[in-house]
Amino acid sequence: GVLVALTLVRHVAGPVREIAERMHRLAEGDVDQQVDVRSRDEVGDLAHSFRTIVRAQAEVAAAARRMAEGDVSVPVVPRSERDALARSFVEVQETLRALVAETSALAA
Repeated sequence: GVLVALTLVRHVAGPVREIAERMHRLAEGDVDQQVDVRSRDEVGDLAHSFRTIVRAQAEVAAAARRMAEGDVSVPVVPRSERDALARSFVEVQETLRALVAETSALAA
């Protein structure tokens, strides 16, 4: 029983705890997160999903950084029709482009 418990802690609880800690940091806005859990079970699937989320958040953060620097041409591609964050960024870009065009027209 002790051996089974130790195995579960090492192969399940430890990696899940690591992923949960990284998720908390991501929720606070820290997109510089890495999870080194590699397995072919549900915990591995969870780690893979987390890495996908981190990659998506880092891409949106990079696009936001470039937009803040004035580059409204940075491509933001929604990952699905339910990707609310990326779709909102696309709308912001369209609004900013329209404002820039209108300001240029007024200045001319």
